[in-house]
Amino acid sequence: MYGRVTPELARGYPGLSRPEEVPDDTGDITSSGLFSMVAVRRYVWDQEYEAEGYVRLLSTYSDHLALPPERRQRLFDGIRRLIEERYGGRIVKGYMNVLKVAERV
Repeated sequence: MYGRVTPELARGYPGLSRPEEVPDDTGDITSSGLFSMVAVRRYVWDQEYEAEGYVRLLSTYSDHLALPPERRQRLFDGIRRLIEERYGGRIVKGYMNVLKVAERV
């Protein structure tokens, strides 16, 4: 869908990283000299969306908001159709939150 309607968004999207592929940057935090004992927790979770809810989510993304209204509408209509016809009206989107807590030196 993106490739047909908004190829510029499709080209700029690198794909999702797996949680274990997200780089560990705790060394950057401790090398500042301001913090020690960095604790990192990764929380992986899924959210189910109906077609309309997913389009509402996409309509908050700045790259989607920057599209001309008619192209954005065409993209959203296509995504709605795809979710309804191919995925039974629901999709699941994975998320990961990373919490970093460090002790100030």
